[in-house]
Amino acid sequence: MVIIGIDPGLNKLGFGLIKKDGKDFEVLDYGVIRPPSRYSFQNKRGYLHNELKKIFEKFNPEITVIEEIYVGKNLKVALKVGQVIGIAIGISFEKNTKIFLISPREVKKNIVGKGGATKEQVKFMVEKLLNIKDIKNFDESDGLAIALSYLYLEKNDLLHIR
Repeated sequence: MVIIGIDPGLNKLGFGLIKKDGKDFEVLDYGVIRPPSRYSFQNKRGYLHNELKKIFEKFNPEITVIEEIYVGKNLKVALKVGQVIGIAIGISFEKNTKIFLISPREVKKNIVGKGGATKEQVKFMVEKLLNIKDIKNFDESDGLAIALSYLYLEKNDLLHIR
């Protein structure tokens, strides 16, 4: 089973792919999709769609896990990120993957043990759990943490309560 974790963003979309085979799992890929900054909002959406679709076509994930929007004070940004989530959901439907949404707080709790963990703590635990050391930024570690959260929920039989 291949799981893709998506940390949605208009200017940076983090992703992580993990393959689970029985009790074993391996990292297939992770990275950040960055539309050119000069692109309009519409063109950024198209760019994200095309690049994310390529990842789905290359790895054929069976499970898509997307981090939900954290709505702070900027509703306009939240609405734009919501459109990016819609893009990921649309590609997931098109590719017939199961879709799960997970809150940022739940990801932190699953990976670090506390919902108020910092991004540094999440990155540290992701590197430790996956035995990798070349994660360059928080978008990459968040994508992997989101995919790992699915494995945590599945292992602990917690998916049915979502």
